[in-house]
Amino acid sequence: MKKKELFVVEEQKVCGINKPQVILKIKGDSTNYDFKVTVDGKDTKYDIFSIDSETFVFNINVEKDSKMIEVYAIKGKKNILIVSIENKLILRLKEKLLEIIRRFVAKFKLIMHVLYKGIKFLWREYHFLVPPSMWKKYFKDFKCRINGTTDRFYNPFYVSEYNKWLRENTKETEYKELKYQPKISILIPVYNIERRYLAACLDSILSQTYANYEVCLVDDHSTLEETKSTLTEYKSKDKRIKVKYRSENGHISKTTNDALKMATGDFVALMDDDDLLTPDALYKVVSVLNKNKNLDLIYSDEDKLNPKGLYCDPNFKPDFSPDTLLSLNYICHLVVLRRKIVEEVGGFTVGLEGAQDHDLLLKVTEKTNKIYHIPEILYHWRMIEGSTSMTISNKSYATDKGKLAIENALARRNIKGTVEKDELSTYYNVGKLLIEAQGGEDRARYGESLIKEYSNKLITEVGKKYNYKTLLKMRKFYLVFKNFSTLSRHLTWSHHCELLTFDNVDEINYYIKQTGDYNLSVRKLREKIKSKEFQR
Repeated sequence: MKKKELFVVEEQKVCGINKPQVILKIKGDSTNYDFKVTVDGKDTKYDIFSIDSETFVFNINVEKDSKMIEVYAIKGKKNILIVSIENKLILRLKEKLLEIIRRFVAKFKLIMHVLYKGIKFLWREYHFLVPPSMWKKYFKDFKCRINGTTDRFYNPFYVSEYNKWLRENTKETEYKELKYQPKISILIPVYNIERRYLAACLDSILSQTYANYEVCLVDDHSTLEETKSTLTEYKSKDKRIKVKYRSENGHISKTTNDALKMATGDFVALMDDDDLLTPDALYKVVSVLNKNKNLDLIYSDEDKLNPKGLYCDPNFKPDFSPDTLLSLNYICHLVVLRRKIVEEVGGFTVGLEGAQDHDLLLKVTEKTNKIYHIPEILYHWRMIEGSTSMTISNKSYATDKGKLAIENALARRNIKGTVEKDELSTYYNVGKLLIEAQGGEDRARYGESLIKEYSNKLITEVGKKYNYKTLLKMRKFYLVFKNFSTLSRHLTWSHHCELLTFDNVDEINYYIKQTGDYNLSVRKLREKIKSKEFQR
């Protein structure tokens, strides 16, 4: 019977000509092992990143004249050689050539795709009878698509670019003695999460360079056996890990409140059961507290970990902005709050599941302005199929709860206002306000100068989205579609803009019905209008 290897090298390569970098992807249980890297028999520094509980990546910088790189797993006094790699110029040239070919192929595919789409569009819309004045516009648009400066086409190559940027811009943390070392309680609600994700999450916590913390895990009556067994396993590993099992499913607010009751720390940190912390995340937070002990809320930047194990979609956040927080939860993770204030505001509100974090942050920021933003990536939000990290549409109820959380905040602050969660509602209400500002429907046609004033102000404060022409469309939108509740949800703002050219109500209703019955795109609707189908 063949003996199973402890560590399996899934990928190995040496990149760079003048500044070689060795990249190793290794699979195996690293829990009870330390690692050592030698270059020509001498110990050297290295970076190690965990992808999940069983897979990790080595990044090793070497000299171009180095010959042999060896990686060892250490357990006690025993050194186990995992892999030996020769640093040959021919290998680096080969890897460089492959990288150039991959980039060329990706670029070529993109160019071909753009040309295909462009030719198809021109043939469909203009049959190549395009005025010369328009070619400049199309050329500029094609150039943007090819260079990747537009969101119309997603180029996965950017993911690798971000990972490269992350490696180059992640500086080694300079650890200093911290005089003030408060306890941080990490609150994690758990429900039917796979072992590999939960284990990776807990491993990232146990790898923290700051030691004064506790992990408060509450299982929300999971039915998945591997979830419970993983919790039991990790509870026995470290006395700082606390576990509670609920007798019935209560959803995330009740579960996190139970975790809050278990907490004994000065501060609480919020974390999902499948996400990851950077090794220095808690140290960075406490370092800030050593400079200002009075801080009540600290948050950091974050990115996402895609299903392929690559970091992507970095979220570089602004410093604290109460107006922005009132619109959406831009703080998210990592967030650390003073436990006393969290308890004072009543913890998480039951009934606001999906927006419970946003609601809590709104309540906490009403009690304190001692808030600090760490402009560094300290949290990796895992992208799992079906989670909001993939897309908010996966949990559409979250937008409804978010709307309610903001409405509750407005009520607590005695602010009169309405909360809209969709584009049409916003544009409809803007049109209504414009009509009212002009003195009603009868006088609306005579108040063009007033709209220009509003437009200039909105462009300065909000952006070009609210230019003069768009405001005129919003005003007409309200005049044409006075009963908002009857609007078809099959129609987008672009659909309505096409219909605003008509004065005949019957004609508008005809095309609305056609769009709903046949699920017409804006382009198809435009074609029907051009063909004057209603008149036929």
